[in-house]
Amino acid sequence: MNIDIKDKFDKKILFLFVGALNTLLAFVLFPLAYFFFKDYREHYLLLLAFCQIPCIFFSFWTNKYWVFKSKGNVKFEFYKFMIFHLFNFGFSIFLNPIIVNKLKANPIISQSIINMIIVGISYFWYDKLTFRTITINNFGNSVRRVFFYD
Repeated sequence: MNIDIKDKFDKKILFLFVGALNTLLAFVLFPLAYFFFKDYREHYLLLLAFCQIPCIFFSFWTNKYWVFKSKGNVKFEFYKFMIFHLFNFGFSIFLNPIIVNKLKANPIISQSIINMIIVGISYFWYDKLTFRTITINNFGNSVRRVFFYD
């Protein structure tokens, strides 16, 4: 097997593993918050917001260091990562009330469906934008540089 193909295959398998960990964290935190903070159930979007914080940090670090093994600027990569997750959070805030109020679904089921959609999109965002690297041929020597950071 070609090394490049093997690396891409390994990265995708590792992404699935790390994604499963991240998804598990999200699937555990929100129901726990929903269960333990009964007085705030009608404000489930607020509970969701608080649960997103540890999930985002965990996801960033696991993807940066385990999956994409990025050596890029942490602040810049985190900025790109946050753009994606702020969009996703907005998507969740918009779609959850529709699923919960119009379709009469439980907020936990609703957020689970939305998480599955987000997981499907996230690999491409991380790979192509957040942790992207480019290779530049420097007088016969290939130099690997981090996108937008040198």
